Amino acid sequence: MYLQKTLPKDYLFLPKLKPANLAFEINERQKIDFLATGKTFILPPVIRKITYNKPMLALDKILRHFVSFIDFEQMTAPLESYEIVKLSGLSPKGNFPMFFIWEVPLIIYGIFINKKLLPFIVILLIPIFAAEKKLFTQTALLTLPVFLYWEIQVLEKIKPKHLLMVTAILFIVFVIHYYITFYTKPLMYKSPENYYYQEIAKWVNKNEDKKIIVTTMFGPTEKMTKYYLSEIPSNVSFQPFDLNKELPQKNTYYIGLPGQFLRHGKNLTADRSLVPVIEIIKGEDELVFEYGENLWIGYQK
Repeated sequence: MYLQKTLPKDYLFLPKLKPANLAFEINERQKIDFLATGKTFILPPVIRKITYNKPMLALDKILRHFVSFIDFEQMTAPLESYEIVKLSGLSPKGNFPMFFIWEVPLIIYGIFINKKLLPFIVILLIPIFAAEKKLFTQTALLTLPVFLYWEIQVLEKIKPKHLLMVTAILFIVFVIHYYITFYTKPLMYKSPENYYYQEIAKWVNKNEDKKIIVTTMFGPTEKMTKYYLSEIPSNVSFQPFDLNKELPQKNTYYIGLPGQFLRHGKNLTADRSLVPVIEIIKGEDELVFEYGENLWIGYQK
């Protein structure tokens, strides 16, 4: 009850197992499959009961849900693993690695040699059943002391000085690597839309006397600009403009995705823009499919 009142519905897993929700999803699947045949074929009732089965659907959801949390690739290398392992559905942006890949064997062996603690581990896993993995990123750091304890237990069992020295050297090397990456390439671990919100606010603040139209296509740019500036200039408006379908206004600056300045697709270049592009805010991710990775600022005289 507490979770239902305090968290959005999409952060909770248990409601997805309600019979009504399972029945709705099964009915939708049947409709899609029926439409895919051009409304010409429908499975016999007996086959439908086996294929579109609520208990089996619930079991499938539970297994996928639990497996998504035991995703060591995502925990150690979220950016690299996202293109390969998409089971968790968790975007890698903003998720700093919880631990290094070489720590995984130590953690597993640490659990093995502490069998007496297994009942407590099972109890700790119970909350996983209630919430979606989206919530995991906000609380995952609380589990680091547990992982560290298991690693220390393993190292105490092994003891050879040279092994501890090698482990320490590897740890230092990996820490330096992530330190350099984090501070020299901040966009790798930062949500691109947050970066765009900041850059839009900076540009609007410097050009507050100009007429500006800002896109709302990838997020609440108006709210975020107000957050950074406290007050939005009266000559700045926010709308999902499309210069492919509408004529640009005179003496107006446009801030938006490349696909809003020319027909969206692949290989979008500023020289083909319908409105002259005067500045490009570099980004590393495509927020809207086939609308480009950067943010363009164009000016129509």
